[in-house]
Amino acid sequence: MPRLIHLLCSLSSIPLCVNGLQLIVEKTAASPLAEFSLVEDASLHFSRLMDRLNEQRLSQPDLCDVDLVLVRQRSTFRAHKGVLAAHSPFFQALFARGRELRRVDLAVEALTSQGLEQVLDFIYTSRLLVTGRTARDVLRAASVLQMSELAASCRELIGSQSLGVCTHTDIQYQVHCQSSGLWLDAHYF
Repeated sequence: MPRLIHLLCSLSSIPLCVNGLQLIVEKTAASPLAEFSLVEDASLHFSRLMDRLNEQRLSQPDLCDVDLVLVRQRSTFRAHKGVLAAHSPFFQALFARGRELRRVDLAVEALTSQGLEQVLDFIYTSRLLVTGRTARDVLRAASVLQMSELAASCRELIGSQSLGVCTHTDIQYQVHCQSSGLWLDAHYF
């Protein structure tokens, strides 16, 4: 019996690093047919997954499955339907009805290229830089896409007058997403 398997048979779980990938090996069944599960830290796993999907969106658009087209601005954004639907009730309803959609034409006056791009960046990275110039565009995009927590955070930020006190180059707010909700960090320059 190989040495690693022999060691694993005597333990219930053991950390393992293979080519930089941190895994936990868990014994899931006892002898005679030993069975093991390789488990990666969930937050690391999902962070890596979203990083790769974002990389596809930005540099390998052929791996995306939907074009979002802002008709009035003639802007096109490539994305993954599953990622959009997981973050936006608007896209969830749209793709549930139109499973074969490959292109979504958005002729909503409230949507700007900058606002939609910022919201897409947030969806894929969980981070969003909001400045005095972008806050209203992001708010409108989040509202149209029915992303209520993000829209509420933008409304709160705009209502606090924080963006009106400083020029757009003086302060940037970074919105983070966690399973517990959204929060804002202020960065002063």
